[in-house]
Amino acid sequence: MPEILIADDHSAARLGLALLTRKAIGESCNIDFAQSGQEVLQRLQEKNYHMLLSDLVMPDQLGIALIGQALEQQRDLGIIIVSAGPERHFAPGCLQAGALAYISKSVPDDFFIETIRSVYLDHIM
Repeated sequence: MPEILIADDHSAARLGLALLTRKAIGESCNIDFAQSGQEVLQRLQEKNYHMLLSDLVMPDQLGIALIGQALEQQRDLGIIIVSAGPERHFAPGCLQAGALAYISKSVPDDFFIETIRSVYLDHIM
């Protein structure tokens, strides 16, 4: 069963990402949530995950730093960064840090679903 961690400091965003993730890879995935970068790192110490979907900016941490810290804990973690920030400004740094994808929060749901499915199939399966 796929183990997914979704991190965002907004509850509605976490729940929306969970719905899109289930549409992308199936209802059988197990989804846990984190509200901060510190909580992400704590959960990664407690459990192995296949994929992390994380907001780029949370109150306690900038996502680019979180990418490296998460990969230090779990080398095979597939990371997708989700952000309201412009892709052209933030995506290159996130991908260079080790994220597998960057999704702007303004894109249509179908793009979220396809990106999540693609990362899952290419990286996890």
